[in-house]
Amino acid sequence: MDTAARLRRLLYLVPAVLARQGVPVAELAKELDVDVTTLRDDIDLLSQVGPPAGAPDEFLLLTIDEDDDCVYAELPQGLTRPLRLTAAEAFSLTLGLRALAGSGVRPYEDAVARLLAKIRAALGEASPELLALERESVVETEDHHKLSLLSDLHRAITAHRPLVAKYHSASRGLTEQRHIDPYALLNHRGSWYLVGRCHRHNEPRLFKVERLSGVVISSDGPAFTVPGDFDIEKFRRDHLFQPEAAHPHIELRFDKALAYEVRTRFDPARVQVGRDGSLQVTLENPLSDWLVSWVLGFGAGVEVQEPAELRQKVAERAQAIAALHS
Repeated sequence: MDTAARLRRLLYLVPAVLARQGVPVAELAKELDVDVTTLRDDIDLLSQVGPPAGAPDEFLLLTIDEDDDCVYAELPQGLTRPLRLTAAEAFSLTLGLRALAGSGVRPYEDAVARLLAKIRAALGEASPELLALERESVVETEDHHKLSLLSDLHRAITAHRPLVAKYHSASRGLTEQRHIDPYALLNHRGSWYLVGRCHRHNEPRLFKVERLSGVVISSDGPAFTVPGDFDIEKFRRDHLFQPEAAHPHIELRFDKALAYEVRTRFDPARVQVGRDGSLQVTLENPLSDWLVSWVLGFGAGVEVQEPAELRQKVAERAQAIAALHS
């Protein structure tokens, strides 16, 4: 199953049916270029969309009337009622949107600017003091360059244009120029990766976006073609580590001095902030020499809390390093 294609269908179905209540099943199937059986499976899946342990009125209702073989949709009440924000919530959202404004990521940048203007207007009416505080607040972000680069890479991927970039290989400690046919962007455990054919090796490779610099997109010459047998999901499974339930449960405690690195490196759902500003991170990963070296890379800023075996291995390696330098 092409997961990406199915996701596009699912995102298309709800607004399409809401705009044309009672649209025939056969007509929808033709628009989506799928058979009726596949379309019915998609509709069945969408009918299960709702919050965990949600009430019946909190689920998306997408049904096929068997009498006329047409599709009807009804949104959950939570999506049909206007969203109400407190002044404090609106203030927090405004600061978040400011971090995105001017990032260069389109088409979202224009939408962010419009939303920001609306919230500011409402915030000013609700609380002039908060509006003044928002104007005086400083939003510090180091991600604008990365967001702009992601925008450029996305443009090259969409247009099937080759690019040239400098790439720093962490394993080799070298920065080299690479010619790449960009296929796709992947976000894995908080980091962005470019997938594309490396001209030097003549095969798809993985490039961490934060190690790319000096990206120049070719504006002349022929566009490249992604091979028909290239499967981005298979590439992801083969080249990016995916945690499994069978992997050991690991708990790490990071000092608050590493807060920025922790927040940008790990899934927010795996991070808890303590009262003293320290951060507790949970993950699943096989125990290995690589993991020990990775933990030691944070120096004295991290403590292994679980499992005891990993804690012992890190301590032994640290003692060996200390003995070597005594």
